[in-house]
Amino acid sequence: MGTLVTGTAATYVEELWIKTDKRYEIMCITQDVQNVIKQSGITDGIVLVNPMHITASCYVNDLEFGPESWTDNIIKNQREVRRSV
Repeated sequence: MGTLVTGTAATYVEELWIKTDKRYEIMCITQDVQNVIKQSGITDGIVLVNPMHITASCYVNDLEFGPESWTDNIIKNQREVRRSV
């Protein structure tokens, strides 16, 4: 069973426009999102990052690995799977 939390709710909306130089590019927007959170003045809650373009996507990796190593691992694993089939 959940806990009922009462009080004041707040919503803050900010649009970030990201332009890339290449057709395929991975960019870290963590600092941009952190700046928006600071500007909002909200200290507790959740953040929704939603790419609004059909060809854009967003993934979360908690900065455990650099974005390049994440994609490199996927490509490497796909090659290994193809070789084993």
